[in-house]
Amino acid sequence: MHLEEQARAAVGEVRRVAHDLRPAVLDAGGLPAGLAAEAERVGAAGLPVELVVDLGDAEPTAAAEVALLRIAQEALTNVVKHAGGGAHCVVSLEYGEEALHIRVTDDGGGSLVLSPASPRGLGVPVAGTGHGIIGMRERANLCGGDFTAGALPGGGFEVNATLPLLGAATADGAGAGAGTGELP
Repeated sequence: MHLEEQARAAVGEVRRVAHDLRPAVLDAGGLPAGLAAEAERVGAAGLPVELVVDLGDAEPTAAAEVALLRIAQEALTNVVKHAGGGAHCVVSLEYGEEALHIRVTDDGGGSLVLSPASPRGLGVPVAGTGHGIIGMRERANLCGGDFTAGALPGGGFEVNATLPLLGAATADGAGAGAGTGELP
């Protein structure tokens, strides 16, 4: 099998898995509903989340919706683990003409997660292995998108992911999977 055929087979498998793993909440109201459910979940853990959504007219693919929801879930889990009590968290979702963009920011604080160093109280940051950020980056890259994450100058942390819409122009002028329904 040629490399191109292998790549097409891999993309087809990613699409099949993304469809099979599509959370029911996405079927019930799309990505905004999924994000609202995540914000509610994190709020129940003691950290209120402000959700800012600008839908526009874009129609994202199932793969893009699943990728962005999973990125948001991981980012919010990290906020709970590392920013914690008293932190302010904002999740912004924007459907642009050529791409979907999500940003999760927090302003820092103490951990809500109990750590071995603090068995009876909150406020000690929990060390991580970094696998969550790697996974978020890989999800964005699989959809042909960009991902950044890092500490903010005034404290806190920010996660950004941008995924291209199908048919949107790429740097070489071609549409990313234009009309095929395939991942770029």
